[in-house]
Amino acid sequence: MPRILFAEDGPTVMQLSGGLLDDDNLIIDVATNGRQTLDLINAESSAYQLIVLGETLPDVSGMECVAFLRKMYRRLPILMLVDTLTDDRRLQFGKVGLRPKHLLEKPTDPETFALWVKQALAEAPERP
Repeated sequence: MPRILFAEDGPTVMQLSGGLLDDDNLIIDVATNGRQTLDLINAESSAYQLIVLGETLPDVSGMECVAFLRKMYRRLPILMLVDTLTDDRRLQFGKVGLRPKHLLEKPTDPETFALWVKQALAEAPERP
């Protein structure tokens, strides 16, 4: 059963994950700051098939989390919710290994979010 870590502060977590929580075939863990996100992944890196990060996490930003995770866990799929998505921002995210399909601009609706996550899971490599 796929396991996802959803790292986002504020009410976005519950609003967006609602469509995913209806899926009995997913396990969703939630972190509300960057430090907690990194601690969970470091404790069980092989447990997660996908990481979904908010851009503006407290303690350690989403961008800093991605930079760290790309060094340590190169093959771990990562998606990011971003506040504003411009061409310059796409280039910034590309420098840490996030392609345009890995980025979703907020606000979004639960159905679009669920489709984005499920598509990423379908493309994710098998993990132990």
